[in-house]
Amino acid sequence: MTETDEIEYRALRRIEQDNLERCQQIIQEMNIVMELMQVELTFGSGRLIIYYTADGRVDFRELVKVLTTKFHMRIEMRQINVREGMKLLHSIGDCGREICCGCFLHDIPTVSIKMAKLQRVTLDPAKISGHCGRLKCCLRYEHDCYVERREK
Repeated sequence: MTETDEIEYRALRRIEQDNLERCQQIIQEMNIVMELMQVELTFGSGRLIIYYTADGRVDFRELVKVLTTKFHMRIEMRQINVREGMKLLHSIGDCGREICCGCFLHDIPTVSIKMAKLQRVTLDPAKISGHCGRLKCCLRYEHDCYVERREK
């Protein structure tokens, strides 16, 4: 990255926060049922990528028209699942560290209740659920170690 690119990158990150707030306000005004997770500006500011989560299918055609007139750029909407949304937020887990899926688990793993049983973790949903409301990714991360030790 050149020095000019770095300056542009920092400027885009500052603008993104403002755009996120403006998009959130427009979504609320239009009563669209979706949760805005992140807004990303591309280099050259030619495109605005909006990441969101929603329970079902969202008809955002009218929203895209409004956003295009407000921002004067191409708008791209990307629906992501809840785990991917938490990955974007880089929040802190119960252990006090950044959540596993946000820092080093690049592929979102499949996690099952069997993994929690094998690790003899309490099956209280409040304790084995992550920020996304699903089973914690760290159950998958530690699973192979527990399987290996059990075999020995």
